[in-house]
Amino acid sequence: MKKFLRLKRLRKNKGFTLVECVVALALLAIMSTMVMTILSMASQVHSANRSAEQAMDEQVVGMAQGSITATTEVDPVIQFYNGNTAVAAIDGSTTGVDVNFNRDSSSKYPIGGLEFDCEAYQGVIENEAGGAGGGDASTRVYGACNTSTVTVAQASSTFDSASNTYTIKWQIQFSVSECADILAMKVVMPIGAKYKTSAGSSCNTLLISDRTLRIQPTSNGSCTTVLTFELSKTDYDVFYRSFANYMRNKSVEDSVDTSTTAVNFNRVVDEKGAVSFQISG
Repeated sequence: MKKFLRLKRLRKNKGFTLVECVVALALLAIMSTMVMTILSMASQVHSANRSAEQAMDEQVVGMAQGSITATTEVDPVIQFYNGNTAVAAIDGSTTGVDVNFNRDSSSKYPIGGLEFDCEAYQGVIENEAGGAGGGDASTRVYGACNTSTVTVAQASSTFDSASNTYTIKWQIQFSVSECADILAMKVVMPIGAKYKTSAGSSCNTLLISDRTLRIQPTSNGSCTTVLTFELSKTDYDVFYRSFANYMRNKSVEDSVDTSTTAVNFNRVVDEKGAVSFQISG
């Protein structure tokens, strides 16, 4: 009898039941799902942080290289330990912003602060943005070059009846006292214009849009560029009509002026310091 009970007890303890195995597998599956979810969220956060870091690095590089043209309103203050030596302010007449030095001399550790004053250069900053980015629909000449007058003349205008197109040449002249990568003049061609060629003396040219030519002086002094483009007869009759009509932004109701072949754009600074080039006369 004792031997029979011992055998029966051994049979009962032979292993896990099917229900126990299923429950264990279900728990393992739930825990695996939770772990994978947490790992996925962590990976997403890491990827987002890395993307943000890369974007910030690109912005820093862009600002250092001068390729960022958008303007942003900021109020920066740089703190540094400078001992007892005062920092001279940057002259307001130079390109840049005023930097004023403030230091608490009563402090045990004299911390210096550089305060940037951009109000005096608001117009300059706006002009730099306009020089890099464009203008309104009536803009013909714009830019950030240090020049007082830009002369644009129509060197020739010929019509080809076979192709039903006009070939137009402009000559752009101005003088600069300072040349730099960020200082350039831009000339806007009529709507529908097809750029052909441009050749400059003491300057480099670059087509920065379908209608806008960038002229960057390579040395101080006079800069001359000849720009050639084509217009279909339809675009010529609607958007150009004549050199003077286009440059003076006249409407189609105005009479056509064929006698004027050269115009001057003068540098104008308004009361806020914003710079623009407006046609004279």
